This record gives sequence, C-alpha cells and structure tokens, in this order.
Amino acid sequence: MRILCALAYGTLAAATVASTANAAVVEYGLKATATSSSIYPSAADLNLDAPFYGTFSFDTTTNQLLSFEIQPFPFAYQNGANLEPTLSGSVVSLFNTAGACDLACFIEAVNASTYAISLPATTYTVNFGSPLNGTVQGFGGSMPGVGANVRGTFAVTAAIPEPATWLMMLLGFGGMGLAMRRKASKLRPSEVLG
Repeated sequence: MRILCALAYGTLAAATVASTANAAVVEYGLKATATSSSIYPSAADLNLDAPFYGTFSFDTTTNQLLSFEIQPFPFAYQNGANLEPTLSGSVVSLFNTAGACDLACFIEAVNASTYAISLPATTYTVNFGSPLNGTVQGFGGSMPGVGANVRGTFAVTAAIPEPATWLMMLLGFGGMGLAMRRKASKLRPSEVLG
C-alpha cells in the first residue's frame, strides 16, 4: 500500500517537473463571443450567436508568438462551403513588428481585441487592442446566397496542458485508484457490514 502511494505521488511529482521543464512553449485557448450580428436572408440553420474557439502558442523564453489559430465559424456549411480562417501568419507578423511584448501583454492585447466576420466572401478582421494596436485580415472561403455580418470580442481561456502532462496525471490517478481498490479488497466482511 505504501509503495503504491509512493509510486502515485512520485508520478504526480514527475508530471509537475515535466510540465515546468517544458513551460517555455505554452498554448492557450481562445473564446470568441458575438456582440452583434445580422443575416440576410434569415435562415434558422445559421447560429450567429454561438461562440467559436481558437488557440495560440507562445514561447516564453524568447517572447515570440508562434501561432494564432481560429477554428471555423459555427455556421452550418452549405454548398460545400469551407469557412476555415487563415489568420495565423498575419497575426504573428503583426506581433513581430509591434516590438517587445511578453505573454502577459499579449494576453492583454487579445482580451482587448474585437473581430468582424463578413459573408458571403468570408473575411475575418481582427482589431488587436493595446499594446499591439493593429489590424489583421484573413479569408475563409465563402457561403453563396448568404449575407451576414458578425462582430464580437475575444477572451483568453486557461492554458492547455501538453499531452505528456496529461499522460503523467492519468498514470498518477490510476496508481492512486489501484491503491484504494487494493485497500478496499482487503477489508474483512465484518468490517464492510459494520
């Protein structure tokens, strides 16, 4: 029992060390929420108010933005439309030309940003707040026969753990579960019945 507990504790400790050692490159989630929207003609299968998501990765050692991805906007696809935005390179370029900025100030800039999406030629425009203070635009396919304008804001969500960290945590929880199960199986019937 003590050995299993020690093993589980050691595994969790290793996960913490591994996570800290690899913390140079971090990945964060993004959530975009619509603040206003309009569509023509009105169509029930287009949900303009649904949030959409994205991620960005950042190197905290060199203070470099590595990527900035936005997932497809949550329209129901029609006519084979593909609304996959292409913004990453433009955002990284804006970040590099804006001067020195660490992770905290980039998160601040994202949280102060607004976006606009226009259909049918799907253009994605992001206006970054201070300290980036710049605009990037990407194209993401088209939706023929649908006209829409959506505006909204971004919010940075929690950091996304690396796969190795998840594996270590699962192994640690598994070890603790096994230890508890072994302890429960050693109970005498009289102890179980009270």
